[in-house]
Amino acid sequence: IGSISGHIARPAMSAYVMSKFAVRGLAESLRPEVAPYGVTVTLINPGFVTSEIHRVNNQGVIRHDAVDPIPGWLRMPADFAARRIVRAVARRRREATISLLGRAVLFAHRHAQWVSPLMLGRLGGITRPRAGRA
Repeated sequence: IGSISGHIARPAMSAYVMSKFAVRGLAESLRPEVAPYGVTVTLINPGFVTSEIHRVNNQGVIRHDAVDPIPGWLRMPADFAARRIVRAVARRRREATISLLGRAVLFAHRHAQWVSPLMLGRLGGITRPRAGRA
């Protein structure tokens, strides 16, 4: 599972971005290595999916009172995301960005790189707070 962050670096998210760039590199390297055996590799960039991920702290404890910082209209239901992931894998796609927002951001990044930071910046509050801030 990759992320839009595997294509676009964002400030205040360096560890996450680095890990997703690595996942993308792994998928691209692994794909030709396993192809002779009939195995395919599909990199999935899911976008925002409704889940408890934003309610779990760094120790793995669920904070039931935590508010998801991602607006509800940007999150897709988990069952919808799962169907799109299964479809992409079944079609043996190399990469699938399954959210409309993710596809729009990647399109903007590929064709007008100055636009994607503006699009991502509009989502403000989604990044983790900087050290020393509450």
